Parts: sequence; structure tokens; C-alpha cells
Amino acid sequence: MPVLLRVLAVLLSWTVGLSAGQRPAIATGDPEPVLVLPDAMQQALDRFDRDFVPRRMIDYPPLLWRPGCAGPPACAERIYKPDPRQAPFAVAGFFDADDIMDVMIDGDNRTHGRRLVLTTGPGGIVVTEVEEIQRIPPAVAASRPEGGRWRAWTEGVPESLSFVRAATYRSDHEPEPLALSADAVLVTRTDGRATIWYHRDGAWRPFVIAK
Repeated sequence: MPVLLRVLAVLLSWTVGLSAGQRPAIATGDPEPVLVLPDAMQQALDRFDRDFVPRRMIDYPPLLWRPGCAGPPACAERIYKPDPRQAPFAVAGFFDADDIMDVMIDGDNRTHGRRLVLTTGPGGIVVTEVEEIQRIPPAVAASRPEGGRWRAWTEGVPESLSFVRAATYRSDHEPEPLALSADAVLVTRTDGRATIWYHRDGAWRPFVIAK
């Protein structure tokens, strides 16, 4: 049975077609990666939740991003490498198999965290809340002005996003394999839990990898 999702839509009053130069992407330059949205997507997001702010790389445990890791022994192996399709806070991909790039974003407003997806089509842009997530811890938000440098190696937002390509995935926690025909997103928690979120039959569904 699919998970019941609270879906809200924001449809722009004009037809939206995103060219290659207008696709959502992760700008990976210094000092940290930044999500870049086309104007039409940003407007749709603002209409959906004007207080929503995407998270930043430095919000995550330093063991994922801090160069010269001197923390836990496995720290250096866990450095997250952003690219134009993925960062811990956002993943761009073709989630609904329509050849128009979409994006999943983790962020916060004034009261809670949200995991949102912006999908595109000939009728406009739809913003969907996949699930409500834990709001960014106050101590983590307070560390932003100093770039999160003083935080402990494992202190930060407890779950991150990664890009998942279309393929077949198997799990000991699911009765059947997951055959993906479109891109998806892997949500990984620092406690070891992991779930693939994928879009099928008009809804976002979870496939548990580890728990």
C-alpha cells in the first residue's frame, strides 16, 4: 500500500518549458554547493511556502564534508562529493519519466522541516510535500555564521539525500525488488537507516533499504 502523502500543488498560470539552461542544478563551486532553481521553480516554491529555506552543506555532520578529516577512522571514506545532480540537501533528476528535470529539496520554514519535490510539466510546476522532517537543530543553525567549523564530527542534520539511477534494487526489508524506470532519491540517516523515495502512479513511495 502506498504511503499517504500530503500533496499540495502550485500551478503557474502559464505553460512552463524548461530548457537545458533552465534546469535545476547544484552549483558546486566554493565555498559550498548551492541549489540553483529556474525562476519559474523558485516562484512556485515561494508561493507554496514563502518561508521555506533549503538546507546547506555545512548543516550536515562535518564528517560528510570537512576536508582533512581527523575524526572517526572511517570519516575520510564518508566525504560527500556533490555534483550538479546531488548534494545532501537536494537532488535533481527525471523522477516522473517525462524528460523534464525535477528536484527534491530538504529545507525548513519557521516551524518545521519539509521534504519537497518540484516536478514540471506542460501545465506548470507542482510542489509536493513528500514528508515532514525534523527541523534543523538550533545548535546547527547557530553554527552557520562560522561555517559549522566548531561542531563535533557527527553533529548536524541526521539525514542526507543522494541521487539514485534507474535500475533494479533489492532489500531484505521489502517483499519484492524495486525496478525503477526513472530516477529516484536515497535518504540516508546517520544511524544507518536508508530509504529510496521513488515516484510511481502519481504518488511518492518509500522502499526501505536498511533500518
